[in-house]
Amino acid sequence: MTMSVKFQIMLCPCASDIIKVTYNHVNSMRKLVRSSTVLDLLDKAFIAFNKVSLNNYLRKKIINVFF
Repeated sequence: MTMSVKFQIMLCPCASDIIKVTYNHVNSMRKLVRSSTVLDLLDKAFIAFNKVSLNNYLRKKIINVFF
């Protein structure tokens, strides 16, 4: 799994693609894991990831409005 993540990240032409790859991998790990402790950590990472993605989305929209 590690090599596939590295390979996919190497093929990303821009930062938004890296975000999408990371999102997909965190989401896939959540489906595979059974440990409640690990699921809690992945949920926290997923929430933090969504906040960053939303902030980037809003920033782009604001920049497009003014420039």
